[in-house]
Amino acid sequence: MSTATATDQQRIKVVIAKDGMSASVLVRKPTGDETTTAQQILDELTAAGVIEGIDHQRIQLVIDQEEFGVPVKVAEGVAPSRGESSQFDFVYRERHDHRPTQDEDGRIDYREMNFIKNTEAGQVLVLKTPPTMGESGITVLGKVLPGLPGRDVPLNPGANTEITEDGLSLVATAGGVVQETMGKVSVKNLITIASDVDHTTGNIDCRGSCRIKGTIRAGYTVTVDGDLEVSGSVEDAVVTVGGSALISGGFYGKGDGILKAEGDIAVKFAEGQKIVAGGSVIAGHELIGCQVTAKDRVVVRARGGKIVGGDVRAGNIVRASVVGSNTGTRTQIGIAVDPSVIKRMQEIEREEERLGEDDARVKEALIELFKLEVDNQLPPEKRDVMRQLKSFRESIPEALQELQIERKELQEKLDEIRKSRVLVEQTVYAGTRAIFGVVYREIDQDLQACRLSLEGNQILVSELTKSDTGDA
Repeated sequence: MSTATATDQQRIKVVIAKDGMSASVLVRKPTGDETTTAQQILDELTAAGVIEGIDHQRIQLVIDQEEFGVPVKVAEGVAPSRGESSQFDFVYRERHDHRPTQDEDGRIDYREMNFIKNTEAGQVLVLKTPPTMGESGITVLGKVLPGLPGRDVPLNPGANTEITEDGLSLVATAGGVVQETMGKVSVKNLITIASDVDHTTGNIDCRGSCRIKGTIRAGYTVTVDGDLEVSGSVEDAVVTVGGSALISGGFYGKGDGILKAEGDIAVKFAEGQKIVAGGSVIAGHELIGCQVTAKDRVVVRARGGKIVGGDVRAGNIVRASVVGSNTGTRTQIGIAVDPSVIKRMQEIEREEERLGEDDARVKEALIELFKLEVDNQLPPEKRDVMRQLKSFRESIPEALQELQIERKELQEKLDEIRKSRVLVEQTVYAGTRAIFGVVYREIDQDLQACRLSLEGNQILVSELTKSDTGDA
């Protein structure tokens, strides 16, 4: 077995990254009778302590392609992976279902809907599974790097809840109504209004959940930071809900109403109104001329349920029996994309491009400095510059890796649109526009029992399948 010599060390320089995750060689062009072999490079790597991740094929290419005078990466370590973050099981959700029941004829029974989520003191509301450890990695020097723990997300207690000593359960400390807002779970009082919301009550602004046994009349506002249940209808009112909302009647009027909830919204029907849900919108019979946006789904559940006119968007699924009308009523329906995700993706692309350009400039400068160092001609005042450039270049991979991780997370969100679909059980009428993000398709002829989905940059129409009928 050959060993490294002083002559080899003059011709072959091994550079190990500061974090030990890569090693490069800079081979001076042979002169006269000198020869440089792959084995000599391997010997120099061994002498420098490089024992893992060596790319033998890349080393041979350095010789075969005469890649002299430039640093070439010939060994790379394995970075440790990060484990799974904390997981949460919202136990109380299993006891309550916001979706109304539907009989064989498609009729909705809101009386059987367990909407207001009651609990008792001592009842477990949320269970936490701790984060896991990731797989270990190793540097080119053989140093084992332990796996990284997943993000430890703490339970988020609200009013009248507490975390158990082991940190794995959130329990109620008092009886009341469970409220969930932006991941924070609280237990609050239930306020009941046994009449209409009108001039006799004035506007309503309540802390906790609220049950209104009448109708919310036009021109009034109702603000609830918990869940809201309305036994009657909503007429051109402005309703803002911190949890979920159930309107047992309709939501209608001259078009001046807004119904906004952080959670789900269930309504018998709506006409000419604006509805915004942080979860899903479930309509019992029809949505006529409405502006509807839901982060998850928009579903018209009744057999023969319609979406006619307006603009209806969801992040995951839009489903109805009929979309549009035989009179050609202009109807927009489809899948929305969070514009902030697209904006951040564009920022990451620009940042990656900038780092790439910086890396190229620093690499060129280092090559010239490396050449001077190999030939023992590097001025002392340049050594500090060389160290700074090396340190900067070694920081680039980590910065790029962080951007790549964020890009992957954002791309997964964007990819969700390709899993999203519009499901129509009976008819999509001509005059309907289907929209998926920035891609749209004009429906120029009536379509029967179909599924609309995004494939590449086209919206495809396919036959509704049995698996689709299980959605929503």
